[in-house]
Amino acid sequence: MDKNYQGTEGEKVIEYYLEDQNIKFIPQVQLPNLKGDTKNYRVADFYLPQYRVYLEFLGRWNVADDKSGYIEKMKIYADNKIPCIYIYPENLGALGLLFNMRMEEQFKTFPDLRVERLKFRFWKLKKTILRGLLLWMSMTLLLVFAENIYNGKLAVGLVSLWLPLLFFVALMAYALKLIFLRK
Repeated sequence: MDKNYQGTEGEKVIEYYLEDQNIKFIPQVQLPNLKGDTKNYRVADFYLPQYRVYLEFLGRWNVADDKSGYIEKMKIYADNKIPCIYIYPENLGALGLLFNMRMEEQFKTFPDLRVERLKFRFWKLKKTILRGLLLWMSMTLLLVFAENIYNGKLAVGLVSLWLPLLFFVALMAYALKLIFLRK
């Protein structure tokens, strides 16, 4: 597509979110020769290659003339079985939550994306593990500091090592349950 295309402000917000989350994407991807389309090609705002899902920002959804074009594009994508999540302007404030929800919807709609669904869930699990590990390390350092204040009593020493570890194990069990037992 056009190498000089800068993207709309909303597209830049989405691009920043994807970069911040370390999600690989390709902007402005051409989709040529779609079945039932009157145009030679469509341009998707983003393609997420590791999940095989497209992302469209419907920035002018609230403009009547543009809305009909978006609806036509959505129909063409659906008719051609193209997995795509749609982000509306009012969604930008809750982008993280809605991105995750809509990705899960696409994975349910397109069962052939089961490997990509596992990759996506692993990506979320990895983030949870890193947060849990950071919390565990913080609690351990705090309790070791407290142990030094109390002159190294054995009970505090045991708590400083095992309590955060038990908390971390419980957090990981909960994360695994969310990732693998959710339908």
